[in-house]
Amino acid sequence: MKRKRIADTTTGAVGMLMEALQGPPDAPSGSTLLPCDIPYWDAIVATRPRSEWPAHDLQVAVLTAKSMAHVAALQAQLEGSGSLRETSRGDIQINPVATALDSATRRMLSLKRSLGLATDPENTIARTDAYAKSREVAEQLREEPLLAQ
Repeated sequence: MKRKRIADTTTGAVGMLMEALQGPPDAPSGSTLLPCDIPYWDAIVATRPRSEWPAHDLQVAVLTAKSMAHVAALQAQLEGSGSLRETSRGDIQINPVATALDSATRRMLSLKRSLGLATDPENTIARTDAYAKSREVAEQLREEPLLAQ
């Protein structure tokens, strides 16, 4: 397993900067991300540097992004129709969309856990912040004409 770079060392900062210049990883070939999945994909791959995304995790990240988009769509649908509904006989029952949302949410959380996105929030937030700062510096340096690319 690859050693994680530490952002508070010069070597670690330079390494993160070089990865930030490369940008986030692309979705694996054969994976289809719909336009509604892209914001979730971008958020997921922004949590780690490019070098920490093995091929298998990228496949799981695609599934996670699709799952997050599905949960958001179900949530919007449930907000429009309500969590309870009246049957043709006048009985009140739970909206089937609420059941589907519960199932989809459980799947999404399971996928996020398998990527380690929900297990270590403090470390994830610290690494994400450090990587975001290095991406900002990379964007500034991208426009610098004196740097060799």
